[in-house]
Amino acid sequence: MFQLIVAFFFPFVYAFLLSLKDFPHLTIRGALIDLLLKNCKVAFLEGISEVCLGIDRGKITCIGFESSMPEADRTIDLEGKVVVPGAVDAHVHVFSPGWIRETFETGTKAAAVGGVTTIADMSSVGEWQTVNVETFRKKLERAEKEAVVDFSLYCGEIYKKEDLKEIPEILRLGAVGLGEIMMCEPDPIPDSMVLLEAMRIASKERTFIALHAEDKEIIQKNVELMRKRGRQDLEAFTESRPAIAESKAVLDAAILSSEANCPVHICHLSSEKGVEALRTAKKISRVTAETTPHHLLLSSKDYEKLGPLMVATPPVREKNDLLALWEGLSSGLIDAMASDHCAFSRREKEEAESIWSVPPGIPGLETMMPLLWSEGVRKGRISLRRFIEATSLRPAQILGIYPRKGTIAFGYDADLAVIDQKARWRIGKEDMVCIADYTPFDGYEVHGRIVMTIVRGEIVAEEGSILAKPGYGNFIPRKFFSES
Repeated sequence: MFQLIVAFFFPFVYAFLLSLKDFPHLTIRGALIDLLLKNCKVAFLEGISEVCLGIDRGKITCIGFESSMPEADRTIDLEGKVVVPGAVDAHVHVFSPGWIRETFETGTKAAAVGGVTTIADMSSVGEWQTVNVETFRKKLERAEKEAVVDFSLYCGEIYKKEDLKEIPEILRLGAVGLGEIMMCEPDPIPDSMVLLEAMRIASKERTFIALHAEDKEIIQKNVELMRKRGRQDLEAFTESRPAIAESKAVLDAAILSSEANCPVHICHLSSEKGVEALRTAKKISRVTAETTPHHLLLSSKDYEKLGPLMVATPPVREKNDLLALWEGLSSGLIDAMASDHCAFSRREKEEAESIWSVPPGIPGLETMMPLLWSEGVRKGRISLRRFIEATSLRPAQILGIYPRKGTIAFGYDADLAVIDQKARWRIGKEDMVCIADYTPFDGYEVHGRIVMTIVRGEIVAEEGSILAKPGYGNFIPRKFFSES
């Protein structure tokens, strides 16, 4: 009798569970699922497994051998390609609406072709400075209409103490944190007391602050000196922002973080001195850090070839800095990889009046994943485990959107990037989908290519073509800050 009762009621109970929005649902053997990926090499933290992935209603519902998989509406044979978790890019500047011509549509399309399934967009600037609820809601509304991959939003920037007034309410609306908070020009936070107050607010709301860590006074004095000397060369730009400015700011941030009991995330670490400061900072407080492809792969020697196209803050540096950054990323001292995507046009960069007015920023959403795979995993600089941690797991944890994002696991979002590890190609400006009509990696030979990107079970990009329509991307609010 008991078995008859169970057999009768189970379909109804299961249907009810499936109706729950976030229920990590089971797949009944014999039931039809939405998508089956077979003959794939799935990259987990422990290594690669040759298994199949079953996806239903946007979630990963089964992982196993083909013989155990249910039938699917659609089956894709990946022919031995590698499947990794879709990247979570915790540092993106769409600046929409606001400063530059990038939109959430163009920016997230760039993410899609690059295997990035979730972006965290930094606060807007100027009249769209994201420090009041109305502006945040308008920005969110625009992103929801345009995005083709999932997205999170920061709030900030903070120019004065009054800018902090509505920050708690914005954080409660789901902003992942305050960022990017500038400790230096062009628009630095006024002083340490305002930064400390911002940290206390973030701590109370159980979130974090993302910091551009360069010391304001060192840079201001150096820029004044270079200009007095009439220096207009690219080397002067780098000299004006020395590594000591970064290392001092990292340590200052850690001390304030400890006082406020607020996690801080150091953006775009760029130097050997910065890496050493980070090592100390992590002993002082809860400090995480990221680096970028351009800081890992480009050096001052590339200025001759690229000129103002390479201008970014902090600047790219020397070979010893690159080596220290790779070592830090490999060991896990540097937690995450980020693009720091900021898409100005070639004309905007090259026609600036002087080196001091070149808009700083480099496009990177399309190229971050393939570059790190090729230059990192393929060349043995980092392990597969660190690739997964740096591009997906740790950023998702830092943003407070894990485990929904950042992992290939039963019951969670099916956000995946498929890599053809045999493909050899050269990056070209024609590969850029964002508004930037250049890339500093033009001509770079890459081994391994993103051939498919899946967001919540839907193929949003394949072989460089965008398949998702604007508005497909979902807003992913912060849940909590997690360090593990």
